[in-house]
Amino acid sequence: MPRFSVRWLVALVLILVVGGAFFFCEYLIYFPTILKCAWPKISHGRGGESIDGRPTDSAVRAMVLSDTHLLGAVGGHWFDKLRREWQMERAFQTALWLLRPEIVFILGDIFDEGKWSSQKAREAAGFVANTNNSSCSLRPLSPHHPALGGKKIPPGNSHTSLTGLSEGIHQDEQVRHKKKASLKKETELAGCAVFTNLLCSSSAFLTHFYTWFASHLICILWSFFAHIFDFPERGKHWEDDVRRFHRMFRHSTDTELVVLVGNHDIGFHYEMDWFKLQRFEKVFNASSTRIVTKKGVNFLLVNSVALHGDGCPICQSVEKELIKLSRDLNCSLQDSQSSSGVIDSCEGSQLYPPTPPIMLQHYPLYRVSDAGCTGQDAAPPEERHLLFREKYDVLSKEASQRLLQWFKPRLILSGHTHSGCEVLHDNKYPEISVPSFSWRNRNNPSFILASVSPGSYSLSKCFLPEESTVIGVYCSAGACLLLLFLAHCLWMKGLLQCLSLCLLGKHKSL
Repeated sequence: MPRFSVRWLVALVLILVVGGAFFFCEYLIYFPTILKCAWPKISHGRGGESIDGRPTDSAVRAMVLSDTHLLGAVGGHWFDKLRREWQMERAFQTALWLLRPEIVFILGDIFDEGKWSSQKAREAAGFVANTNNSSCSLRPLSPHHPALGGKKIPPGNSHTSLTGLSEGIHQDEQVRHKKKASLKKETELAGCAVFTNLLCSSSAFLTHFYTWFASHLICILWSFFAHIFDFPERGKHWEDDVRRFHRMFRHSTDTELVVLVGNHDIGFHYEMDWFKLQRFEKVFNASSTRIVTKKGVNFLLVNSVALHGDGCPICQSVEKELIKLSRDLNCSLQDSQSSSGVIDSCEGSQLYPPTPPIMLQHYPLYRVSDAGCTGQDAAPPEERHLLFREKYDVLSKEASQRLLQWFKPRLILSGHTHSGCEVLHDNKYPEISVPSFSWRNRNNPSFILASVSPGSYSLSKCFLPEESTVIGVYCSAGACLLLLFLAHCLWMKGLLQCLSLCLLGKHKSL
C-alpha cells in the first residue's frame, strides 16, 4: 500500500508540473502580457475633437499587425507550422477578447507560399501564362488548349464550356475530399481505441479519473498528429492555407478584418500575375487597392507590390486606380471648403469624408536603411546599417514621391521588414513600420493599437510574449521533473538500504 501511494503521488506531481507548464506557456501567458496594453487616448492638444466637432469617443479603435507568414506545404516543417500558428492564433484571439478592436488591418504577407501556385490550378481556373511577355501577363485558355482534353469548343461557347469544366473539376475534388475526410475520421477513432486500450491494460494502478484523462489526451494527440501529417493534395495547398487563416483569425461581426496584399501573397514583381492577384482578391472579397472609411476616417489600402512603374498590366491598373482615388479625395477636400457646390473638374467623382487618409501598405516608402531606427523591436544593430534595395526591400524613390504627392497622408503604416521603425518623410509625413506578428521572424512580436479620429490619431505598441521566455519556462519545468525523478530514485535507494540493514540485523541476531 505505501508503494502504491508513492507511485500515485509521483504521477500526480508529474501531471501537475507538465500540465501546469503546458497550460501556462500555451494559453495563460498571453493574458498578463496583453493586459498591459491599452488603447491610447487622443489628447486635446493633438485635436481631441474632429474637424466637424465630434468628440474623441467617436475615434476608431484599429489594431494593426503585419507579416504573419502562414507556412505552406512546400517549405514548412510541421512542427514549425504548428508552433508559430498556435502562437499567432492564441495571441490574436486573446487580443480580440481583451481589447475589442473595431477594425483589424494585416499589412500583407499573410501567407508564406502564396507566391507559388500549381499549373494544374491555373488551368482549372481557365488561365495560362503567356511566356512571350512579362511575368505580369496572363491570358485565358483558348478553346483548343490541351488542358481541355483535346475537345473542340465552339468559339461562341468557350466561356460557358470553361465554366462548366471548372465546376466539374471542383465537384470531383469535393467528392474526393469527403471520402478522404471520412477515412481519416475512421482512422482517428481506431487509433484512439487501440492506444487507449493498450494504456489502460498496462497500467493497473490508474484510477478512473487518470484513465479518463489519459484516454482523452491520447485521442487529442492522435487527431492532432493525424492532422499534421495529412498534407493536402496537389493543387489544394492554397485552399488549405486559406482555411487555416480563417480558423486562426476568426472574429465576431463586431470586428472588421481588412487584409492587404504582400509579395509573399502574390509573388515579387517578377512573379506576380493576374491569376495570383485575382485569387487573393476573391478569397478576401475586396480589391487590393481601395479606401475603407470608418467613422469619418479614410484608410487608404495600397497594393505596393505593383508600384514598380515598368508599365506591366497590373502596375498600370493599380496606378490608374490610385490616380482615381487621389482625385476623389482631393475633390472631397475641395468640396468641403467650397460654398459654390461641386467643382466642374470633380463631376462624377466619389465623395469621401474630407480628411487626409491613413495610408497602409506592405512595402515601406523609400529609405536608405534602418540606421535611424531605435527601440526594442528595431532591427538588430548588425543589420541596421545594411542598405535597402529599391523595389525589393522598399519602394523606389519615384513611387514613394508619387504616393506622397497624390495623397498627402497624415500617417503611413507599412510592414515587410519584420522590424519596427519610425521615419519622417519630407519632415511632415510620418511612417511607422510594423514588426512581424510571428515568432518565426522575431523573438518579440508586436502589433499597433491606434485610436484614430477624423482630426487626429494616437498610437501605442503592444508586445507579445517572447519565445525565449516560453522556452525558459519549459526548460525550468524539465529541470524540476529531472530533480523530482532523481529525488524519487534516491528515496527508493535509501528505502532499500534501510530494509537491507534491517534484514541483516535480524539475521545476525538469529
